[in-house]
Amino acid sequence: MSLVAEVLSSIKQRSGVEGGSVGGDGVCVEVAELAKRAGEAKVAVIQAFEGQYTELCSALQDTTVLQTRVTYNLEQLQQLQGLLETDVQSAVSDSVDAVISVAERWKQAVEGLEVAQQLLAVHEALKTAGESAVAGQYHTAAKSLNKVEKLLSTVDAKLEILPSIIEEVFLQRTSLIHALSQVWAQSFRWEEELNQQDNKKTLTLLIRCCQSARLDSSNMSVLRPECSADDRGNKVLQLARDFRQVLAALHMLGELAIRLRVLADNLLNNFFKVVLSRTAKVSLRECGDAYSLSVTISTATDRVNKRNKQPSPVEVFSNLEELLRCLHETGCGLEFESGQDPEEKTTLMRMLGQEIGTSFTKLLISECLAAAVPSTRKNLSEFDLVKVSTEEFHAMLLKIGFYCGSESSILEYAANVDAVFSNKACAQLLDTARDLITQPLHNTVTIAPQDGYPPLAVQDQDQNGVRLEQSTLRLEKLMAAKTFHMPKCQVSKSICELLELLYNTMEEACTSSAQYAGRLLCTVRNMLALYDHVTPVAHAHTLGTIPQHAALVHNNSMFIATHCYLLSHQYKNRLPAELREAGPCVVSFTDLSYQITKTGTEVFCKAMQSHKKALLDTIGQAQGFGEGPSDTGARQCLRQLQQLCHVWCEVLPHSVYNKAMGTLLNSVVKELIERIVSLEDISQDSAVSLIATLAVFKDNAASLFPDAPSAGNTTNPAGTREGLCGVRQWGRYQELMVVLGASLRELQDRWADGKGPLALYFTPDQAKSLVRALFQNTDRRAQLLARIKLQ
Repeated sequence: MSLVAEVLSSIKQRSGVEGGSVGGDGVCVEVAELAKRAGEAKVAVIQAFEGQYTELCSALQDTTVLQTRVTYNLEQLQQLQGLLETDVQSAVSDSVDAVISVAERWKQAVEGLEVAQQLLAVHEALKTAGESAVAGQYHTAAKSLNKVEKLLSTVDAKLEILPSIIEEVFLQRTSLIHALSQVWAQSFRWEEELNQQDNKKTLTLLIRCCQSARLDSSNMSVLRPECSADDRGNKVLQLARDFRQVLAALHMLGELAIRLRVLADNLLNNFFKVVLSRTAKVSLRECGDAYSLSVTISTATDRVNKRNKQPSPVEVFSNLEELLRCLHETGCGLEFESGQDPEEKTTLMRMLGQEIGTSFTKLLISECLAAAVPSTRKNLSEFDLVKVSTEEFHAMLLKIGFYCGSESSILEYAANVDAVFSNKACAQLLDTARDLITQPLHNTVTIAPQDGYPPLAVQDQDQNGVRLEQSTLRLEKLMAAKTFHMPKCQVSKSICELLELLYNTMEEACTSSAQYAGRLLCTVRNMLALYDHVTPVAHAHTLGTIPQHAALVHNNSMFIATHCYLLSHQYKNRLPAELREAGPCVVSFTDLSYQITKTGTEVFCKAMQSHKKALLDTIGQAQGFGEGPSDTGARQCLRQLQQLCHVWCEVLPHSVYNKAMGTLLNSVVKELIERIVSLEDISQDSAVSLIATLAVFKDNAASLFPDAPSAGNTTNPAGTREGLCGVRQWGRYQELMVVLGASLRELQDRWADGKGPLALYFTPDQAKSLVRALFQNTDRRAQLLARIKLQ
């Protein structure tokens, strides 16, 4: 019998399985036997090779035998492996399939039991939720519904009964939310009452936080005064516990945040904003089964009710503290469960703080604390009381839970009052400056060299208080007495007030700390820059239509620029040492002086260009030159110039006025000269008419240059001559009048071989053009033209 046959026979005998079915234990035994035989063959091979060098032939023979045995055993092993792969593995596979089938049936049974158990739990939870809702145990009902939803999330979605269960859960949840909403609506209700007779408006919040929806009219008397004190106390405690359940249920259902947001917005708009911005009265009273929290304000206008203004911070803090404390004591301070852990609790007040705490803080700072910060140093000590009130109010907010421990914005703002004060003071200075800059320009005052406004005082002490009278660097010894004095003119009254504000600011900087003084110096620069940028824009319309305003802007700018030159010299030795050591550029305003001067000049020059254009347009619209109506344009121009004279003569400094009027008159005169010189034919009558036209300005030019009357005189010819000196074409103008009425002989004499007045004011071509236009073609004219041509 072969080894394989023996193994299979042994397997069959020991396993007791027929038809090729084998057992695991028999296989293991026979495999062990086969392994034993293979080991014996291995030992025999090793022993055979030990004597291969002593008995060579015998060793070869034995090796051949052993080789045959090994080969035979290998073949037997291969046959056994094939049988194992066909018979044994098939049997093992069938056994595994059977085990898997049994396991699957067991798993299905377990899953069925689990689903049944889950459905029973869902049923019990729904039953508990319904009974709890009816009994008013809203928190228990909400927890049961949440439990149902969690259970349903693990149930197989293919269950036929699942949609019906989900619908039932939805109905119970909706019913519970509706009941809770009714309780919430009864707990917080807003009312508004307007008393026209007393001019008062009352906003009221009715609070029934100690009452639940399941209380009917029969037990409403628990809060009535006729009940004993002990009974009332017990009932109130019970109802407070009921409202805690309402809050916990709403929070668990995710509905509290929505209602809380509405309540928070109403509190912010109806209570907090009103108390922060108006004088109000806060009151709390018991109204039967509820508490009435009211805020009463006056509806009278400011003229009728002078107290209807921004309340003081102490009053605001008192009213806010009363409001928040009443809210805390009437229900917002009740603790309720806010999570799965019963120990995890919160309050409505804490949630209100999370909802509107940031907005409330910003409103408190902007409407109360910022307004309470003084704008002057002398009132800065009054803010200490506000600091104390702020700290007490902040402690109260922390105590009731409206603020969390890390919120300290109002304390930081109150503690940082120095920076806030400097910001507010500088901002108020800029606002005041802007108001002055934008005021009407026509309210004027007259300034004179001897009483400049404000006085251009020169600091006559050094930083150590030593008088500088003997110093060679003393300012008044380095320049003439009137170098920086404005000539007599008119400036806007608002600009004088602006300069006074600048000087007062510099005075305050001299007595302040280095940091605040630096801010004030920057503010002075900003006020000057504000004037430079705002004036042309704020008064743009009037500058283009009212001549006086352009002249006033010119004067105002020069007046401010004059003071800018001296501000640093007057105050540099009185400023704090840190600023003096920083260098002269810190307190210098020279750059702004130049810019302001440039702005004033540009504004006035723009107005001058507009007037010049209007004058030239008037001349251009006249009906032909040399005819009767030709002097109409000249007379209209004269009237325009006289109007400007009436407006400007008392406003502008005398020298500036003469220069401005001379420039305009020169433009008119130049235009007339060019028009006449360009004529090709001038008859005798036309020449007479032109002379009359030109005489309009010659006869009235003196009236355009008035001067301040001197003692005993009403006119000043020297002033007139000074003004006409600014009319560069005036000599040419007068010469043209002479030419229009002269003969050929007189023209020849006035030419005087290119040395006479005619040659002084007219070129040879212009002179010949005038001769050709005035005289007919004769020999004498030809001779004169030849003389002019030779030159």
